[in-house]
Amino acid sequence: MRHHSLWAAAAVATLLSVALAGCAVNAPPKAAGTPTVEAVDFTGSPLMDYIGELFPEYNEQAEAARSATVSAAVVACMAAAGFDYIPDDPQADLSTFSESLDEDEWTAIHGYGMIPTLEDLTLDDEYIDPNRGYLDTLGYEREQAYSDTLHGQWILLAPNEDGSEQPALDGTGCIDMAEAATPPLEDARVTAVVDAAWGHVDSSSEGVESSVEMHALEVPWSTCLVDAGFPLFATRADAPASFEEQANAVYATASGPDAVLPDAATLDALRGPEITQAVADLECIREVDFDQKALETTFALESRYVQEHKAELDVLLADFVATQ
Repeated sequence: MRHHSLWAAAAVATLLSVALAGCAVNAPPKAAGTPTVEAVDFTGSPLMDYIGELFPEYNEQAEAARSATVSAAVVACMAAAGFDYIPDDPQADLSTFSESLDEDEWTAIHGYGMIPTLEDLTLDDEYIDPNRGYLDTLGYEREQAYSDTLHGQWILLAPNEDGSEQPALDGTGCIDMAEAATPPLEDARVTAVVDAAWGHVDSSSEGVESSVEMHALEVPWSTCLVDAGFPLFATRADAPASFEEQANAVYATASGPDAVLPDAATLDALRGPEITQAVADLECIREVDFDQKALETTFALESRYVQEHKAELDVLLADFVATQ
């Protein structure tokens, strides 16, 4: 068996996201983080067994060290141009939610996480530029010069096929120059091979998601929900999506210049049916052993995919070996 890396596991996780999560809908931001769930064991994925070695190990320390090098170069570049600059805190955009709930606890509180709580609506997660105070001391022209120095100049590339313009930064900004001057962690040749492998993962994912076999697994799950007194859903994604319209309405009312926050009682009345259905949904998923059967179905489809695309996959593996 070939080496399995963190990236390989992530690839399979992507492959199974719709089948196992069942929440791939165009919905507003989810409420209050995500539950802590038991990890699905992806060991045995035929696709990753075959091309798993293409996916590099993620080295958090190396990534952090490179990021620090880039940030220091940007600070020096800006200082040379006469500007102060404070790099972003890499941890600043991480979730600040302190909840550590298992799947049952989280579902009992948030349902699918579609309709928000009052806390969700009032949480201030807007990006705060650490340089905002400094920028406020600059005049308009000086602030524009600061932006041009940091980001570079906007230019227009060749128009798209439909004639629309393609604006892009010219690469002369301190950020782009610092990135270009700092060696990447991965060899560009290896990266190209890995990108091609991701294409195969995506193709396989589309086949799994739309397969007759996967849809067949949803029949007993849907029947279980109907027997529990809930509507008939064709797919697992349809269950949380049934609350999407209400969730969108809440977010629309609570945002914009004329925003009006609903009271907690109103939100609780809306969230009650969602929570009740989500709890029953989770019970049905377990009752029919959906996740394990979905995993087995996915691996069977992957095995078929590997057999049908063996020649292409072998080319990727050969290319990878040639770069080492």
